[in-house]
This record gives sequence, C-alpha cells and structure tokens, in this order.
Amino acid sequence: MDMTSFSVDSFQRDAKTGTTISPGLLKPDVRRIRLIEPVRYAGGGTGLVINVYGVQQTATSNIDSEVDEGSGFVSEAALRRNKISVDAQVKFAEIAKSEHFEYGYTPPSERYLSSFAKEYPELLGNVVQSIYLKMAGEPTVVVALLNAIGAMSYDSVKPFGQITAVAAVTNPSVEVKEAAIRVYEAWGHPEGISILRDIECPWPWLDRYRNQVIQDLGGA
Repeated sequence: MDMTSFSVDSFQRDAKTGTTISPGLLKPDVRRIRLIEPVRYAGGGTGLVINVYGVQQTATSNIDSEVDEGSGFVSEAALRRNKISVDAQVKFAEIAKSEHFEYGYTPPSERYLSSFAKEYPELLGNVVQSIYLKMAGEPTVVVALLNAIGAMSYDSVKPFGQITAVAAVTNPSVEVKEAAIRVYEAWGHPEGISILRDIECPWPWLDRYRNQVIQDLGGA
C-alpha cells in the first residue's frame, strides 16, 4: 500500500516546498488550535475527531527551520522522519486489519507500536494521532490502536494518548467505545473519571462496565 492510497487527503503540503508532509509534523498556530472537532462518520452518526494541527490556513511546518531559504529544499533528515512516520501508520493499519484481535493477549499491532515507541519515541505522538485521524471510521484499526496505547503508561503517551482516547469515546462504534473505556481502566488514572462519566452508553452491558471502571478509579 502506497502513501497516496492510504489517505492522501490527510496529508498537507509544506507552503515553501510543496513537499507532502503528514499532519503530525505541522506546528499549529496555538492561538487558533482546536484539539477536538465534530465529525460526521460515513456510516452515519456523529462524534469527535482530533485536530492536532489547528486551522489549515495558519499551520506552519516545524521543519521550516530545516529549509534552506535560498534553495527552498527541506533537509533530508526532516523528509526521512516524515517517511518513517507515514510508513509506520501504514504498517500499523495493515497489521491491525489482518490480525485476529482478542482481549487478554498481546496482538501483533500492540507489539509493533511498542517497538516503534522504543525506537522513535519522538514520532510516536504523530503516528498515534495520524492513525486515528485517518482511520476513525475503521473500528478494527481504532480498537487495535486504543489497545496499544492502553498498554503503555499514562505519562508516556501524554498528551496524545489522552486526546485520542477522548476522541474515541464519542465514536459511534460500540467496539471503539468499549476499547476507549478499557484504555482508561488500563491506565488506572483518576483523570479518566470525568471523561467516562460523560460517555453516552445506550447499551446496558457497556454502561454497567463504564460505571464499574468509574468506581475502580475512585469515582462515586
């Protein structure tokens, strides 16, 4: 699978060079950033999706410092980091779609993201948020992603992991909602209580599970 078939609309172009770069490599104008935005899913229903790079017109690349003002070329290092990030997003999605996911064991997708986090910790946030941005309508991939970040420590995925989990609790898929609740249970952090209390759970069994997790985290 090449980059364009993965989700070309999720990529933007550097204003100076025209080079295609992934959203996570864009530095937002923090005065206008909106971390969470409403989205309508193709299959019906609405939810929230992460917008980690703010308003498109005001986004500037954080690789600008590596652009030669004379030639306008982006450094090889910046392009290499971008390629590593994009390749990781594609690889994770491929693994998640092909694996038989089941709670209680460590799936290949979790092992892959854990290995990537150790090798490229500085790119992990970009990869995680970009995967959710592009695959929010693919429950199989999103569940695998949530399971993978839930297996990491709360602080090691802050803030991108928490932002992703918050977006996931509004996803219309019951599988994704359950996975998001499991993330907060796995992290065991009391900050998750207020988030879990606001989740809409029309499924009685999931609502009971949500309430149990809230109690386990110290909520009333």
